[in-house]
Amino acid sequence: MTKAEFIRAVEVELDENKASPALIGRVLTAAGAVSLGLLKDGQGVSLLGLGSLKAVKRAAREGRNPQTGAALKIPAHNAVKFSAGKALKDTLKG
Repeated sequence: MTKAEFIRAVEVELDENKASPALIGRVLTAAGAVSLGLLKDGQGVSLLGLGSLKAVKRAAREGRNPQTGAALKIPAHNAVKFSAGKALKDTLKG
C-alpha cells in the first residue's frame, strides 16, 4: 500500500467529510517525524492498537558473508524493535 492509498483508506475510515487528504498526509508526516525524534533520543513510541517501537543497542558481533562464507565483523549499532500489541495479535489470529 502506498502512502496515497493509506491516506485514502484513513479518509474513508474517518468519514470523508471530516478530514482532507492533505491534512491526513501532514498528520502522518508529523507523526513519523515525532516518532523518529523520540527513537533517536532513546525513548519508546506506543502505537495504540498496533504495538510499540523502541530503540535497542546491538552489540558488535561476528557474521558471515552468505555468498563466500568469509567471516566479517558487524559493528555495534542501534536498531528499532517492534513489539506487536494484543489487538494486532488478535486480529492476525483470525
